[in-house]
Amino acid sequence: MNGDWDETEKLHFKDVRKIYDFLFLLAFIGVLVLVLNKEYDKSLIRKFALSNIVFMVVLFSFILPFFVYFWNQIFHLIMFNNDYWMFESGSMSSFLFPNDFFRNSIIFIGLFFILENYMLFVKNKKK
Repeated sequence: MNGDWDETEKLHFKDVRKIYDFLFLLAFIGVLVLVLNKEYDKSLIRKFALSNIVFMVVLFSFILPFFVYFWNQIFHLIMFNNDYWMFESGSMSSFLFPNDFFRNSIIFIGLFFILENYMLFVKNKKK
């Protein structure tokens, strides 16, 4: 490891940044719709929240036991149309971001998503 990012790593992180920007925009729009929409069907919100929770638990059940395969053979091939994500074993990226980092990050994000949907589910009970 030479301590510097090589050109393919920099190009990959530019691609990743585009994905993060898009996901942030989607999340912002979703929150904006929830905040601005005072008249919504609580039962519909509950159904979506419960479906999101079930979907995430099922998804985790399939992905986590085979995470490395999923990460390298499915996720990256779907999300990127180049091979900039294929780093050398001694690269800065492989040192700073091993597969465990991404697995743990996905678990954290997924648990937060489940908690958020659970709160929506509970908050929208009929009175």
